[in-house]
Amino acid sequence: MSDKLQLLIQEKIEALTAEIADLARAQLLEEMSAYLSGSGPAPAPIVKATKSSGPKASKKRPAKKTTSGPRKYRKRRSGADIDKMGAQIQKHVAANPGQRAEQIKKALGIATKEWLRPIGKLIADKKVKTRGRLRATKYYPGK
Repeated sequence: MSDKLQLLIQEKIEALTAEIADLARAQLLEEMSAYLSGSGPAPAPIVKATKSSGPKASKKRPAKKTTSGPRKYRKRRSGADIDKMGAQIQKHVAANPGQRAEQIKKALGIATKEWLRPIGKLIADKKVKTRGRLRATKYYPGK
């Protein structure tokens, strides 16, 4: 495009934005003066945007009903239980070096909740070494 055309377009855009700003300012002054004089309705409240919108956002899941029966707590594992599971994990890692956590847990039938404490203890005691991060972590025998 030529410089003249670009300059003309830029001037038109600036004029239009100035006109829109003047109209918005005039409308705001009109609403505020009507509100302050008591003759008009209050200005519309400012509504903050919600995180999600659409058909899924309007559907709400009903609240869970609680039973009046006794609560079920998880049984706390003893140190011996954790050590026993740690020994199983250590034995499996020695036989299968380089496996990821999900492979080891699947082979031993261990849930993630049961896995975290024993493997953390093995790593701290340097009985198991790790390479990689997060889900790519592979486990190798330590000392």
